[in-house]
Amino acid sequence: MCSAAVESALADADPIGIVLACIFLLIVAGAGAYVVIWLRKRLWGSDSADEPGAGFTLGDLRQLHRAGKISDAEFQHVRDKVVSAAQRAAQRQPPKQPPGSASV
Repeated sequence: MCSAAVESALADADPIGIVLACIFLLIVAGAGAYVVIWLRKRLWGSDSADEPGAGFTLGDLRQLHRAGKISDAEFQHVRDKVVSAAQRAAQRQPPKQPPGSASV
């Protein structure tokens, strides 16, 4: 008798209300998924987040120079900046040890 009451309640339910409830639940589930993805990126992001992006590589600069989009002076100036930034980054990083070697 209880199942008949449930079937009767479902049959009498407003179809528009059911559709609106389903849409609401989909929106809530989508927002929840977005929050989870955002938190994962924020909390468990890559360790390289504190390092600056690659920006222009020397190859990119050479292509711009060959195409005539930057002058010789601009190319020299930017190339010197890229090289000095790479040298500073290399000095900050500890030297890599081969696998299996013990650090003292």
